[in-house]
Amino acid sequence: MASPNSTGAVFAQVKATATENRLRDLWHRKKQLLSFHTLLTKNVGEVTQALSTDDAISQSEAQRVLAVTLLEITTHYDSLNLKKELKSEYRVKWGKDNEDRRIRAPLVYISSCDFNLFYSVLSALSAATAAGSCCLIKLENSLQTSPALLRKYLAQVYDPEAVGITTTTPDASILAQCLVVDQTGELKDAPGNRRFKALTSSPHPMAVAVVDRTADIGAAARGLAQSRLLFAGRSTQAIDLVLVNDFVADDLAARLAEELARQSGGKQGVVDNSAGHKKSPHQEKARLGGEPNGSSNDGGRGQTLYEVAGVSVVKIGADRKIRDKKTAPGVIALSTITSLDDAIDRLEDQGVQLNTLYLFAKLNEARYLSQFISTDVTIVNHIPLSYLVGPAAPWGCAVSCRTRYSRAMFEIPSPQFVSSSGKEEEEGSASRLLEEASGPLKPTRQPEGGAMGFFDVAVGVGALVYLLPSVALTLGAVSVAAYKAYGMFG
Repeated sequence: MASPNSTGAVFAQVKATATENRLRDLWHRKKQLLSFHTLLTKNVGEVTQALSTDDAISQSEAQRVLAVTLLEITTHYDSLNLKKELKSEYRVKWGKDNEDRRIRAPLVYISSCDFNLFYSVLSALSAATAAGSCCLIKLENSLQTSPALLRKYLAQVYDPEAVGITTTTPDASILAQCLVVDQTGELKDAPGNRRFKALTSSPHPMAVAVVDRTADIGAAARGLAQSRLLFAGRSTQAIDLVLVNDFVADDLAARLAEELARQSGGKQGVVDNSAGHKKSPHQEKARLGGEPNGSSNDGGRGQTLYEVAGVSVVKIGADRKIRDKKTAPGVIALSTITSLDDAIDRLEDQGVQLNTLYLFAKLNEARYLSQFISTDVTIVNHIPLSYLVGPAAPWGCAVSCRTRYSRAMFEIPSPQFVSSSGKEEEEGSASRLLEEASGPLKPTRQPEGGAMGFFDVAVGVGALVYLLPSVALTLGAVSVAAYKAYGMFG
């Protein structure tokens, strides 16, 4: 007989609640989200202290994590609209098709990552709550404060029969009944409810930045430094590799040193890797085009240009294969490119699996790069700080900078059709239906083969711009000459 606190017993309780459809009531869901938001706002000090201790981050960073968590709960709370849900529910009664109808996943299993554990659990739970799903959450016993705090808060807000907690991974028979939220990548091959797509996040997602010669170098340096300094460089979305145009490479390296020193709060010098002495960032001119000042072969990872605030800025040769894995928390890897196409070729030809592509360039250049580089998400000319919190977004799902998980991720389409065109049911109408379906399609309106193409038009416009003044002057001169000739003999 299973113990009352065993994973099987806890799951049985949660499954019974899901069968009862207890969370189908919208007001109940709103009340849960409201209660949790209120509870967190009343215990800011306790929560931020736990976050700071467990993740070894500053109080300011802990406050940011809590703020992002509260904003996600607020977003899901505001999305619950009774009028909209009733309108969808009663469409069949009114004789209307309900093509956009969606149904919830009744059971959800959440396996969170260790980084920003508090946010990682609640970001998934709040979205599942908005959908009306019952959840089984894995929280291992540990010396950290966050798991115990989550247990305490969840017990105060949620019905224990609707949200259960386990310390171990459930067996395959349980997982097969759940929509699995896997932030660790360890359950990617585990069975899940076949009707619902598993929400799997990469535990080590690859993030690359491309800095074009048209970029605001100062803004690029600020973003790069922030992504590696925030949360001690442990963010899953922190930049791993920077591909920078060689025309602005030296400027970026110098600005990056300044930003690392400024944002670290006190370490104002650049440490030359070979000599070990400090220089002002304005005096230090890291050269990416040739041999870097104080360079060294750093364990096969590249040549260290300099170290600032515990972050090593490393040069990677353009001929080296890009490793499809995250760099260490204290490393920023730089590599030069000669053009936009060079950046595209470096990433696409090597088949790099990109989770996030950060682009620093003018918008037209950014559009070109994002069109030809395969990635889960592209972010242009900034790095949203909320995006650096918690796990990576699940594979194959729409990404938002507002929430890591959406309500729609915990639902599947289940359309309802009432109306009929009547043509298919008419006896003997097959021939008429075929005749109607065989009618010609609308023309594509594509220019004919002999029509002028883009290049031809461009040449024509260029010729017109440059030749028109000459033609006008010639005609003017001829007119004046003719006038004078006729005037003399008139």
